[in-house]
Amino acid sequence: MFSGSRDELLRPAVSPTTFLKCNSCGTVHSRPYQQGDYVFKEVEMKCPKCGGESMTIVSIHVEEQKQRR
Repeated sequence: MFSGSRDELLRPAVSPTTFLKCNSCGTVHSRPYQQGDYVFKEVEMKCPKCGGESMTIVSIHVEEQKQRR
């Protein structure tokens, strides 16, 4: 009847955010999490500020959603 467990059905959908640091200028930028992201992964992505060619993932966060009462 259902394909998931009760806990999976009741858990709200979350969207992780990946934070990347430019290897050239050091600024930190964010983007939505992509499958395969992990901390310290080198990503070939242009920096929006300086145009540098590579960035490093420094953290991955999920925003805590406040519950309504």
